[in-house]
Amino acid sequence: ISGRVAAGNPAVPDYRELLAGHYASLGALQKDVGRLDEAMAFVQKAIEIRRGLATDHPDVREYRFYLAGSYNNLANLQRDAGKHHEAICGYQKAIEISGKLAVESPRDVRYRVFLAIHYLGLGRAQEETGTLKQAITSFQQSLAIRKELASENPQVIDYQYALASSYTDLGSLERSLGRTSEGLANCRRAIDIMERLVA
Repeated sequence: ISGRVAAGNPAVPDYRELLAGHYASLGALQKDVGRLDEAMAFVQKAIEIRRGLATDHPDVREYRFYLAGSYNNLANLQRDAGKHHEAICGYQKAIEISGKLAVESPRDVRYRVFLAIHYLGLGRAQEETGTLKQAITSFQQSLAIRKELASENPQVIDYQYALASSYTDLGSLERSLGRTSEGLANCRRAIDIMERLVA
């Protein structure tokens, strides 16, 4: 139905976005039942539509925001399927888009929240391909954004929890590289945050 509506009303961009959203939902359902190839195909369709919307309407930030999210979702699926190098490219595209959005609209914290998520995904994909030093850089970039968000919004528990998670991820990777003292220090920072949250 959404496909027919979008095709019959090409001048109404929200119908196209609605169709993209349905494709993305179908992708999530396919992932839930273990059909990764089908899931990636549906998310790719969402990307094609959202890329067109972002090109046709560059002033509408939401379309670019959704496009970045779709690139991130596709990259997650590619990681699950063992396609790590393709996933790295997807995360990098998401980072490029969300990074520009964060600069354009610094008051909208969603862009920074998801930018940190994209960097985290990139770091994990890099870790899985053995490029550990690059992974550390990506984790550090994610950590820096989350530290900023937690500092600006101390009342938002989710930001504090995300910051603790970033310290743990970075600390674990540092220990893998033999940077034991740095790794332990970051894990300790994570514990300090969590202890404050449960106090």
